[in-house]
Amino acid sequence: MFSPRICYTPVTPGECVFNNQGQFKLRYSRRLENIALAGFLLLCLTVGLSGSGVALLAVHGWYLTLKTPPYTPPIWAYFPIWTTLYVWAGFAAWDIWRNLDAGFKNHRALSAWGWSMGLKALWTPVFFGLHWLLPAYTVGLALLGTLAVTCIRFWRLNRGAAALMLPFTAWVAFECYLGAGFWSLNH
Repeated sequence: MFSPRICYTPVTPGECVFNNQGQFKLRYSRRLENIALAGFLLLCLTVGLSGSGVALLAVHGWYLTLKTPPYTPPIWAYFPIWTTLYVWAGFAAWDIWRNLDAGFKNHRALSAWGWSMGLKALWTPVFFGLHWLLPAYTVGLALLGTLAVTCIRFWRLNRGAAALMLPFTAWVAFECYLGAGFWSLNH
């Protein structure tokens, strides 16, 4: 027997909808969700663009003088790979953000995600701008650690969002290998 329930929304603006188990679920308004999605995507792409000027200058000069480790991708491959990874990271964070039922857990997950975006923004100027190979490798390892924490926290809340972060994490792990190779071959 179905009994009607009253839905109270402590979140403003918001609405209540039924989930597939016949229970009420809190959610943000579509307008707010769209604005937040644009914000997450813009933040991620800004992180990528923030270091691109420094990277472009170094790629055509200093970077070409480095001895490269095996399996180093061609320079042209980085732009489409990172653009895709940043878009997926933005969607993943947005999907965690809009989960109102998670309470404080989504704040912790997004905090780890924010630290990973900050470390990624730091890595590019350290490697390409300052040409500090060992510190860049260290920042890369810290980034890999925060991404691992992010994936674990995302997994507990939304496995789809965690799956969107896994390629980002795998690529950073590969870049840590490259960073170790650059440092060992060029110090």
